[in-house]
Amino acid sequence: MFRSLLILTLPALMLTAQAGPPPDNPWGGARKEQIIARLHKMRADKLQQLLGLPADKANTIADRWAQLDQDSMEPRMRMRQIHEQVNSILMGPLPEDEKNAKIKPLVEQFTTLRQQQQDRKKQFEEDVCVSLTPAQHARFIMVTEQIQHDLMEAIRDLRKGQPVTTP
Repeated sequence: MFRSLLILTLPALMLTAQAGPPPDNPWGGARKEQIIARLHKMRADKLQQLLGLPADKANTIADRWAQLDQDSMEPRMRMRQIHEQVNSILMGPLPEDEKNAKIKPLVEQFTTLRQQQQDRKKQFEEDVCVSLTPAQHARFIMVTEQIQHDLMEAIRDLRKGQPVTTP
């Protein structure tokens, strides 16, 4: 069930980084908002079930998580663009010294963006965990890692065109 929900939410989450959905895009606008709301609910429900949090606290954490998603979207897209640029340079016909000269600033940009992403995630965890017990904190870390793992599997399945199975 969880992976099925993820597979339904992925296209909308990927589109949030675009300037705006094309008029004929079924995942845009209200549909995207509906999917984001379902992801929020799924997260809040998981937090309630696995951490034993009251609904209002679980929703507050899910709100903060949604903010992390939004704040991370543009840097993730930029990192993907840099990755494609680096790959294009590496596969191109340029001599090795020219490749090195072109790639060096891109690697620096990528490294900076990656560090910023890690800092955002750390700040998110600190913001959330300050109000949790040590046991809840540990469960929270495990839940976020499991959700991330399931999300990556769902993305791989989606890219392969495989049906998404429920755990």
